[in-house]
Amino acid sequence: MHTYYRNPAQHLGITLLLLLLAATNIRAQGPKGTTSLSYETPFTKNGLRYTQADFAWNLVGGFGEMELSYDLTTHPDYTKYNYKGEPYYSHGESESMFRQVKASSFKVRARVEGPGFSEEMILSGTAGAGGGWFGNSRLLMSAKTKEQKVVGNWSITPLEIIDINWEGAGPLQQHIERNNAELKRRLAYDQAYEAGMAAAARQDWPGAIRSYEKAKSIGGRDLTNLTQQMARAQEEIRKKGVKESYDELLKAAEEIEQRGDTKAAQKIYEQAAATGHDDPAASRAVQRLVRQIEADQQRRNEEAATLKAKAEEKAREHAATQQKEAQEVKEKMEALRKAQEAATTARHDSLKSAMDAEQRRKWDEARAKQLQEQQAQEEADEKRREDELKEQASKRRARDEEELARFEQDMAFDPERYAEAIAEAETAHEAALAIKPFEALELKREWWDNNAYIQVIADELYEDQRQNNEQEYARRIYAEHSALYNAKNLYMAAIPFTDRGSGLHDYLLQRIKWCNEDLDLNEAMRKNIYRDTNTRRNMRGQAKMMVEAQRRYINSQRADAAFLIYDLHPTDGQTPAGNYLDKMAFEEKLNKADEQYKRDAIITGATQSVALNLMADDSKTADEAGKRTMIWNVYTGIGYESLPILMNHTRKSSVGETKTGTLDIMPGAAEFNVLYRHSRHIDLAGHLRGAYGVYPSEGTAASAVIWGGKGRLDVGVKRFKLANTVEYISRAGTLTEDHDVIQSTLNASATPDDHMANGEFNYSLLRVGTGFKLDLSDGEDLYVLLQAFAEKPSFYPEDLLKNPIYSYRLEVQGYSGFNITVGYAQKYAIAGTARFPLSDRSNQNYMSFMLGKTWTIFDSSHPLDYFN
Repeated sequence: MHTYYRNPAQHLGITLLLLLLAATNIRAQGPKGTTSLSYETPFTKNGLRYTQADFAWNLVGGFGEMELSYDLTTHPDYTKYNYKGEPYYSHGESESMFRQVKASSFKVRARVEGPGFSEEMILSGTAGAGGGWFGNSRLLMSAKTKEQKVVGNWSITPLEIIDINWEGAGPLQQHIERNNAELKRRLAYDQAYEAGMAAAARQDWPGAIRSYEKAKSIGGRDLTNLTQQMARAQEEIRKKGVKESYDELLKAAEEIEQRGDTKAAQKIYEQAAATGHDDPAASRAVQRLVRQIEADQQRRNEEAATLKAKAEEKAREHAATQQKEAQEVKEKMEALRKAQEAATTARHDSLKSAMDAEQRRKWDEARAKQLQEQQAQEEADEKRREDELKEQASKRRARDEEELARFEQDMAFDPERYAEAIAEAETAHEAALAIKPFEALELKREWWDNNAYIQVIADELYEDQRQNNEQEYARRIYAEHSALYNAKNLYMAAIPFTDRGSGLHDYLLQRIKWCNEDLDLNEAMRKNIYRDTNTRRNMRGQAKMMVEAQRRYINSQRADAAFLIYDLHPTDGQTPAGNYLDKMAFEEKLNKADEQYKRDAIITGATQSVALNLMADDSKTADEAGKRTMIWNVYTGIGYESLPILMNHTRKSSVGETKTGTLDIMPGAAEFNVLYRHSRHIDLAGHLRGAYGVYPSEGTAASAVIWGGKGRLDVGVKRFKLANTVEYISRAGTLTEDHDVIQSTLNASATPDDHMANGEFNYSLLRVGTGFKLDLSDGEDLYVLLQAFAEKPSFYPEDLLKNPIYSYRLEVQGYSGFNITVGYAQKYAIAGTARFPLSDRSNQNYMSFMLGKTWTIFDSSHPLDYFN
């Protein structure tokens, strides 16, 4: 390990300011605190070795946005820098280079405490971005209680610095590399010189000349003494016989040539030829080496031309790729802008539709004024941001010019080292370009995109994905920033291996320019991260309020239309005040029905989305290969089920009555089953299953919980078995129908009659069945199962063996464990309690459909496949 010892010079201090922005944009002062922590960079990582950080935190605002920012200051004190696993100390000319190293990003573990919340969180940030973010701040942003919304009830305690990354170390690292290279050259020179002196002491004058020639080729020092020692050795050789000297020189030249030092060998061959000995071998060797040196130079020129051609081709490819990606980003941004404008226009138009002409005129005037003020403010903000970006770009390019001047001090064409350096740089550049932050904002297409009934709440379902995408977008932005800086520094590191003004030199300068242009775009995107996020969330909040206002306006219009008949033709005993109260009550029923519809749609969407994601798992299903014992399977599915139920109807204008109806749900189901024996002739299995479902429909609130278990015994031959099943099921459900709301969707002027229908059931079911199983298994568990069942619900008065209810089920399992199950029963028993006279107890049909997937989590014949 080689180190440089000078006076210690630097301490790095980091001051962190934590800002909590209120969702209502009303700022409030909260508690403050200061903590001093220390951090030591691991030897395996480049960077300043010791850092003392003073964290000053201050909670400001309410629960809207939470950001993290910090100021960076330095103190002249002892400084050590880790580079490639060795420490280097600041001294002399490297002092200013040490001061250029700045923290680019950090992670701090801190405890965040508040009402009902106490958790250690990772705080992270990046220098130059004007702030950072909490890694999991969404936990704090979901404050609901009054106490949680008071900023003074929260505190943050920094505990430990997890990591600090550094930038601006390029000049320092190049300085260290140059010093190390110079040190290696001096050591090599000293070794060659000392070997020459040792050979001279043994009077091995040809050996001494070989070592002196090697030292001379290394150079880097005053060669006066070396020249004198070489002259002495040559003089001693001349004192010997010509032939003896010739032979020694020839032998020395051959040894040097074998080591690959062609130029040094040529000089020794020339000395051998100059002795005057009549052997032409030395002269021929000189001619041969001259031709070889010329051929090597020609080869290097050709290699350089090839490298230049490849570099130019890559430059053209990069330019085309950049242009294509820039166009794609431009098109995506333009599409987002147009969609945003269209949404805003639609919301304002929807509100204007409820106004009279005078209100619309005032609205248009106020809106035009607001847009003008908003546009002026946005233009001023954009101008300020552009000026800041230009200033940052100018400073960055000025720093690059200084670093380029250092790199261009010692330029010597070296094709092999250039090829290695440019390959490393271009790999890093390609890695930076592959990050593509903007793609993180694209939403993953979900199943509800093709379901019209759930589109009204699709924005709610996508919000979690949007927030995760925004965090990933921010992470990629900062990762791209670091990667582009790394690629630019590697391009600079390749410059010393080119000739000044050559095509390769120009190519590197062009690549550095491209990196800076990409960094310009990255800086602009980084400045817009939080602004765009906050703008989207604010607009989303406004949109939700407008949708709510529009929905209530529509419900008010529906209530007005329904009660118009009372206003035109009042009945005996009916007062205007009574009509108004009834109309308000009906409007509230419409609003509650909308809320119920929204809740059921969210539950259905989330449940079925989870089930579909689980079904997308590509884990293997149980295969069949002879006799098996103990196979564990897991099943998830989504579907539809229709259960007969008794509905008790009440009206304002008539007595109550009970009718038959159906409770429709869209359940999500999960099942665990164990195959105790799985062989060619016998299958024995046990199953446990649970399901929960609702059915989004305006004016209807339906939900049901279904759970139970079953045992199955299949007996037969490999392909054909008799399937026998015993099953126990428990069902509990409720159904409420507001027929006034339902009718108003069909006819806006339908007269409300307080028509409500309610039904519920809670019963168990015993089911016994048999059927046929067609087993298609070879590599996977594939089968077709058709069964008929005799059923007895707990409320059913008939005996299971004498007069059961018959039902039928078809189950098909295909490749990758995908499963389709269809159930049907005609004139099924109707569950529920009749509270009023039942005029028509007509039986209803039962039907169900389920799409699911089965996969194996344990197979006793291959246990390690599932537990390792």
